[in-house]
Formats: sequence, C-alpha cells, structure tokens
Amino acid sequence: MAAELGLNRYESKLYTNGARYVDLKRFTPQGAYEERENVIGFLGRLDEEKRIHELASVAKQLPDDITFVFAGDGPLRDWLADELSAEIESGSVEMLGWVDREDVPAVLNRFRLLLLPSEMEGLPTVILEAFGCGTPVYATRVSGVPDVVVESETGFLIDKVDSRVMANEIAEILERDHLAEISTNARRVAEDEYGFDAAVDRYEQILSHIEQPD
Repeated sequence: MAAELGLNRYESKLYTNGARYVDLKRFTPQGAYEERENVIGFLGRLDEEKRIHELASVAKQLPDDITFVFAGDGPLRDWLADELSAEIESGSVEMLGWVDREDVPAVLNRFRLLLLPSEMEGLPTVILEAFGCGTPVYATRVSGVPDVVVESETGFLIDKVDSRVMANEIAEILERDHLAEISTNARRVAEDEYGFDAAVDRYEQILSHIEQPD
C-alpha cells in the first residue's frame, strides 16, 4: 500500500501524543492554586471499571478536613449515594451528578487533587484537562499514564489500589508544601505537549517524515 501511495515504507516513527490536544483557553487555572480549599475529587463514569467501590472506601477513611467530590453519573450512582449517605449528610462527600462539558473546567479548578484509580485506562483526556487547569493527578501506574503523571513532579502514581493505602497517601500528599509547584508543572506540560500549537507541530513533524520516492 505504501508503494501505491508513493510513500517510503521504510521510514516510520511513532508519535505517542498523536493529534490530541486540550483547549487551554477553557481548561486553565481560574485562580491561585494555593487558594483552593481542601477538596479532592473524581470526574468520570460511576462504574466498576473506574474502581468506584474502592473510592467510596477511600472517602470514608479520609480525615474530616478533606472533602471528596464525585462528579459524574453511571450505574453505581445510587449505590454510591446510599453507601456514603452519612458522609454526604455531614458534608465530607459531595455528589454532583452529571457535569455538562462547559462546567468541567470549573469542577477541575475546585480540586487540589484529581483521583483516577482505574486499571483500564490508556491516557484519559481528563488528566490532560486537569493539567490544563493546574490540577495535580493521583492515578494508577497503567498504560500511558506514567508518561505524563510523573511522581512528585506533575502528580502522583498509585502503585496499589488499596483504599487504606490510598487514603493515607492522599492525606500525606495534601500536607506537602510544594503542591503549588506541581500545579505549575502540570500546566506547563499541558502547554508544551497538549496545546493546539503543540498538536500542529506534531502534524508538521509527521508530514516532514513522509517522503516521496524519486
């Protein structure tokens, strides 16, 4: 097929970022990271694949001064509301339900930390959107996640999906002095690697490697 198209079949290169980009005018910090309240959260579908049962257990074990926000809908929504009814009543857990796309940046800007414990991910777009908002991410070490979530630089990696371990790590992370620096690093990665201009540059690189035969 390469010959039929007049392309050099032996010149190949893998572009891991492809054409993915984030609208950094929408997904942008809406204030100083230091001014955010002690809120962490999950944004996505409430189902088994996203490890919602484990997140519910995490929410129950967090210190009282941390608020856990669940943003999204799905088959486990009713179960989650029932399981965390006491925490919801006390205000330590919030369930936002379905979030419209135009409201996603505001939700991500509430979080001091975004949680993604799923073990079935490639590189979730919500990580890149969180980075655009300057929100550090706490995610499982799977697929392409460690390529962008660099431990203690742009976020934190989950080595074991265990609710007790995760709750302890989250509490420890939120006590760190350099979270604002990690927020800045995350935004910089979004700008350098996943903004529109970066996507255009990648396309130009791809085109420059397509050679017509003599």
